[in-house]
Amino acid sequence: MKIPSELLTVLKKTNPEIENITMIDYNEVVHYDPMNFDKEYKFLVNVELEFNNTMPLKGNTDDYKEIINTTFKMVFHNHDNITFNIEKLKLPPARNHHSQEEFFNLFGIYQYEASDFRK
Repeated sequence: MKIPSELLTVLKKTNPEIENITMIDYNEVVHYDPMNFDKEYKFLVNVELEFNNTMPLKGNTDDYKEIINTTFKMVFHNHDNITFNIEKLKLPPARNHHSQEEFFNLFGIYQYEASDFRK
């Protein structure tokens, strides 16, 4: 199973810090309509959210959960029985702007590589 491509496209365009969203699993709950006893299904989709390091983050896990759920309701307005939960986050490693690597890359002395350390 995978996240619908329309939802991924909208989320990535409106939130450029998001690199990828992958579906982990889902939970299903059955409710019965008290008027006619028809089954109604509700789904909770657990996702992994991966960020890039080009843009700053907009908030915490709850903020991104709200962004995903709101965007899903806007794109697929007939599916009000589906909600999302962020189960895992993948954050990029923090950059140290005071490192020798950043200095060399900024001034173009050479493209720093760990195996090519120069003094």
